[in-house]
Amino acid sequence: MITILFTTIFCLSLAAGWALAFYNGSDLLGYAMSIIIGGFAGSSIIALVFSWLYFFQKETDSEKIQRLREEINRIKGVKKLK
Repeated sequence: MITILFTTIFCLSLAAGWALAFYNGSDLLGYAMSIIIGGFAGSSIIALVFSWLYFFQKETDSEKIQRLREEINRIKGVKKLK
């Protein structure tokens, strides 16, 4: 699901760069620069969306307890190896 969202954002940003160059009547270099800038803008938007989803996700209590148990077991396992 998230892959489809990120792919859609990136493709739309590339298309927006191409459309901007097309409507401005740019030459080949203008097309390339517009598409590159559109790709960079799309990547930046994806990074912002990913950060927002990561930092503002809501965990249920059972998910949090399970995650903490797994982390404690992982730490215990590392201590046993030493």
